[in-house]
Amino acid sequence: MNNLTVKIKLILLMAVAITALLATGMAGWLGISNVTSSMKEIGEVRLPSILGLDIVHEGQTAIRSENRRVAFFENDYSSQDKYTAALNAKETIWQRINKGWKLYEPLPQTKEEEVLWKQFLLEWDAFKLADKRVNETISALSHNSSEKEQKQLFVDYYQRMEASVPFFTKAEITLGKIIDLNVDVGNIAAKDGIDAAAFSNNRML
Repeated sequence: MNNLTVKIKLILLMAVAITALLATGMAGWLGISNVTSSMKEIGEVRLPSILGLDIVHEGQTAIRSENRRVAFFENDYSSQDKYTAALNAKETIWQRINKGWKLYEPLPQTKEEEVLWKQFLLEWDAFKLADKRVNETISALSHNSSEKEQKQLFVDYYQRMEASVPFFTKAEITLGKIIDLNVDVGNIAAKDGIDAAAFSNNRML
């Protein structure tokens, strides 16, 4: 996950390599067809999939960070506006997540990917429900009117934050597996394209 940008660059480099091989000479129809198929798999499916999923992953991490930031104001009893700002920031993050989701969801999936995606959907719903409960506490904090009330709300806040951890972790792990799978499939498609282009060019020598 941490090397996602590097992985994307590697796939792009392999795609460029395919194009370079094709540029050295025209090959037979079969070779061109195989290369075209590989390029479509990379450019139209795998790279958009990785991009969309990475937006979702980044957003999930940003949601967690925004939730944690609320704790900075625990002993500030006039910070209602900070809690409101946190909720607004999270709403913006969710909008960003939805854009990534819409980019990925309509794209073709491998059979293995379909299984992982169904698992992820269940885990994601559980994570969203846990985060909704955290939001309820943050919203209550934004309207609290006393030190005593805020202290009690922070008891609820920490309990709900702790309860959300396993749901966050499960969804994050499965999401990482889906991203890694798309990277692997993209790499295989790139290699297949390179092999097809090289074979066709060798036939022309």
